[in-house]
Amino acid sequence: MARSVSRSPSYRRRYSPSPVGHRRSRRSRRDRSRSPYSRKRSRSISPRRRRSRSPVRRRKSRSPTPRRHKRRRSRSSSLSHSRKSRSPSVASFGRKDTIQKHKKEDEEKKRIQHEIELKLLEEETSKRIEEAIRKNVDEKLNSEVVKSEIERRIVEGRKKLFDDVATQLRREKETALMEARQKEEQARREREELDKMLEENRRRVQEAQRKEALELQRKLEERQRELELIQRQKEEAARRKKLEEEEERANRILLGRNKAPAKASSAIGYKFDAVEYHVYVVLHCDIVQSNHDSHLWAQGLKKALDLVKPARIGFRVVLQHVDHGSNFTKLERVQRGVRRGSHRLQRLNAMVLDSGGGPFEVETKVHPGNGEFLMNIAIGTPPTPYSAIMDTGSDLIWTQCQPCQECFDQSTPIFNPQKSSTFSPLTCSSQLCQVLPTSTCDSGCQYLYTYGDYSSTQGVLATETFTFGSGSDKVSVPSIGFGCGEDNEGDGFNQGAGLVGLGRGPLSLVSQLDEPKFSYCLTSIDGSKSSTLLMGSLASSNPSLSNKLDKSTKNTMTTPLLKNPSQPSFYYLNLEGISVGPTRLPIREDTFALNDDGSGGLIIDSGTTITYLEESAFELLKQEFTSQMQLPLDKSRSTGLDLCFKMPKDTSTIQVPKLVFHFKGADLELPSENYMIGDPNVSIVCLAMGASSGMSIFGNVQQQNLMVVHDLAKETLSFIPTQCDGL
Repeated sequence: MARSVSRSPSYRRRYSPSPVGHRRSRRSRRDRSRSPYSRKRSRSISPRRRRSRSPVRRRKSRSPTPRRHKRRRSRSSSLSHSRKSRSPSVASFGRKDTIQKHKKEDEEKKRIQHEIELKLLEEETSKRIEEAIRKNVDEKLNSEVVKSEIERRIVEGRKKLFDDVATQLRREKETALMEARQKEEQARREREELDKMLEENRRRVQEAQRKEALELQRKLEERQRELELIQRQKEEAARRKKLEEEEERANRILLGRNKAPAKASSAIGYKFDAVEYHVYVVLHCDIVQSNHDSHLWAQGLKKALDLVKPARIGFRVVLQHVDHGSNFTKLERVQRGVRRGSHRLQRLNAMVLDSGGGPFEVETKVHPGNGEFLMNIAIGTPPTPYSAIMDTGSDLIWTQCQPCQECFDQSTPIFNPQKSSTFSPLTCSSQLCQVLPTSTCDSGCQYLYTYGDYSSTQGVLATETFTFGSGSDKVSVPSIGFGCGEDNEGDGFNQGAGLVGLGRGPLSLVSQLDEPKFSYCLTSIDGSKSSTLLMGSLASSNPSLSNKLDKSTKNTMTTPLLKNPSQPSFYYLNLEGISVGPTRLPIREDTFALNDDGSGGLIIDSGTTITYLEESAFELLKQEFTSQMQLPLDKSRSTGLDLCFKMPKDTSTIQVPKLVFHFKGADLELPSENYMIGDPNVSIVCLAMGASSGMSIFGNVQQQNLMVVHDLAKETLSFIPTQCDGL
């Protein structure tokens, strides 16, 4: 407990030492009253005394002590003495100062002691309060209510923390999504700008190409007109010279036979020997003594020669795929074919453009390739073997010849016509020269044959003996008109030494042989066996093959061939619709129809790998396949095909919807391997079809293991399901 800070009791004050004890007897009552230990109020100003003393306390502190009575008794005596000592002196003032100083020191000590005691009291009080509070807190914390409250607050705190974290994560996610959307939007705008730039560049390139093509066409037309004018002049000069020679010869005849005007009979015989060519023509004509008779003799000879035509024959030719013998997978072969087919599609559409049909414009070349199958032939006498591209989309037969101004590389020596005894250039008046789209007559029939994509061959049109097949199937056919190319430009021809056209035009092999029928049977694109080309009656050169075909003719599907006046070489078909699974696609009736300007339509072509459909029809086909296939889409576009699916791992077979092409009079249901191409190594399966902005093409992948019969006499095309590798 704190010590009391009250003044000392009166009984102690009696024995208190006096600051001036040696003069105690001489002090007066007044001096004693001024002592700091005196109970009487001093005249000096003391805040402590004034603050601590009060009349009430003074009255209460007075107690009847013996000293009080003694003081009262001696009051009268001390009064006189005090009155005597009231005179001021210097010593009294010094004592007063000393007393004041000691008084202040004592007061300061008491104040410091009082503050220390108060501080100790406060510390002790705070400790007690702290202990009481701690005890109270411990008691409350140990109670169930407080525990439950603490747990409740902890749960609420955790919940609030989780909510805050979730809110923060949600905000961060929204921020990230917003940033992603902004980036995506920015990327989209950049793509749009890039697409616009590319489109603008493509348009400029197309415009430049169109102008270049028009300029080239104009120059060719001017050159053709000049050549025609020169040709007419030369023909006129040759005709006049011929008339003069005939007149001179007739005059010589008349001068030699003027004494014998009798008629003379002459027989002229011509015999053409080949494997299946046996023709003997006898011409009777009368020679009379006149110019008119000499003209009749020449005309009769010409008619006799025109009547000499080869007899109908049949032969078989082995076809090899351009990727035959390579280690490519089926999907890789299709990918390579797609790159070649893109270039070929442009070329075929460009040929339609050159004929004046449609607004199609030729784009930049994608990949070399003007065909997919090579056929082995031999040219000349003695025969020199070559491999040439089989092309059902063109007519002209041609090969590279010496002397060559511009030729591409080929694996075999270039044909030298001077080493062949049966090589014969055609004249400008020949039938084949007259059906050429562009020809000149400088020295014989000079031809220029273009393919629409600035690829071309230029040289001399001639006749030569061609040998087809090998072994027992070998057949030699003389007088086949072909182009001896001395200037050959463009990509895609270096797969062989030339090209054999099997189109519907008069320059093709089919038309020159006057054979109304030919067919081919293509094996699987990933197979190692060769395909087959049959000319004529399909089996005249192989009786065993005839038996195989006769057994399968009950499954023959036949559809009519359509004619396009602007492109008479192509084999156009009437496609009425397409079905995927049980669904027939809602394709407009005029989607595959031929337009009045010659554009549009659908052709069947052996030189294009996959089928290309008109864009709107292909989009419907994609949507239906996507909905019926139970596989996820593959959007990597690494295969070059427009629609691919991801195959499940460790799976080599999948279920695919059936695909039917509804030609007029023939519903052709394709085997799944003819339109779905898969590769388990990369776990991808793709639809082997694409889109076209021009004509549609029925490609060779869709023709696998089908005998495709072209009957030009009946103007029909037939599909016969056949195992082609067994022929």
